[in-house]
Amino acid sequence: MSQTSFFKRIPTPLLILVIGLILVIALASLKPKPEPLPEAAADPILVEVIKAEPKAMKLTVHSQGTVAPKREIELVAEVAGRITLTTENFVSGGFATAGELLVQIDPRDYQLAKIQANARVKEAEQILATERGRARQAKREWRNLGNTDANDLFLRKPQLAAAEAQVAAAKADLAKADLNIERSRITLPFDGRIRTTKVNLGQYVTPGISVAQVFDTGTAEIRLALTDREASLLALPLSPSPTGTPNNNSEQPEVIIRGVVAGKELEWQGENHSYRCQPRHSLSFLLRRGRDRAALHRHRRHADPDHSRPVC
Repeated sequence: MSQTSFFKRIPTPLLILVIGLILVIALASLKPKPEPLPEAAADPILVEVIKAEPKAMKLTVHSQGTVAPKREIELVAEVAGRITLTTENFVSGGFATAGELLVQIDPRDYQLAKIQANARVKEAEQILATERGRARQAKREWRNLGNTDANDLFLRKPQLAAAEAQVAAAKADLAKADLNIERSRITLPFDGRIRTTKVNLGQYVTPGISVAQVFDTGTAEIRLALTDREASLLALPLSPSPTGTPNNNSEQPEVIIRGVVAGKELEWQGENHSYRCQPRHSLSFLLRRGRDRAALHRHRRHADPDHSRPVC
C-alpha cells in the first residue's frame, strides 16, 4: 500500500486538526522569551525639618453665650399709700442711679405719725424726770431715818425702770415713723435700669406689691457651655486647693469677651465667677462696668468669648 493511499483514507477534518496542532506546538517552541527590564530608581522625597524647641504657647477655646445682668430684682413698696409722684426716669428702659427717687408714696400719714411719736417721747421723758426726782427724794427720806438698807419699792426703782422703758418705746415709735417716711421714697439700691414698670401715678399700693422690675448695670454675667475636651484645655478649679483656700487668680484662664453692640465691635476683660461640672460643663464670667457704660447697659447681646491660658 502506497503512502498516498494511506493519507487518502484519513478523514479530512482529522488531518486538518493534526496539522494545526503541529503548527501551534512549533510556534510556541519558537516564541522568543521576554527579557526583564531594569528597575527605574525612585525619586527622593523632599521633607522640611525643623528643630523642636520648648516655648510658651496659648491654647484658645472659642465659645458663645448671652450677656445678662448679674443682679435683677423686683422693686417693691414697703409702706401703703397713694402714689403722688413718678419721676421721668420711671419708665421701661429708663436709667437710674443708686438712691435716686423714682416713686413717691404719699408721706402725710407717716409725717403725722412722727409728730405723735415725738409727743409721746416728750411725755415719756417728762414722766422719767419726775420718777427720777421722786426716787432721789425717797432715798434722802430713807437716809434721814437712819437706815442704810431700803427695799426697791420704797426707793421707786420699779417705777423708774418703767419710765425708762416708756421713753425707749416712744423713741422706737419715733424711729419707726422716720423709717416709714424714708420708705415712702422708692429708690434703687444700685445703679441700674428699669426693665418694666408695674404701677402708675395715683395708684394705691400696699406693702409687698411690685412697682418695677430692675437690673444692675454695673456688672453683667455671661454663661458659656464647654465640651469635656474644651474644659480639659483650661485651668479650671475642679477641686479645692490643698490648703483649703481659693485657687490663685493666676491659675484662672484669661477671658476676652468680644461682641457687637449697635454696629460697634467692643471688647471686655472677663472675670471668672463660677464653674459647674454637671449636667454640662459651664462657666460664668463677670463683665464689670468700665469707661464704656452704655455698652454694659445694653444687656443680652451676642458675644464670642475667647478663653486662653499659657502652656509651656
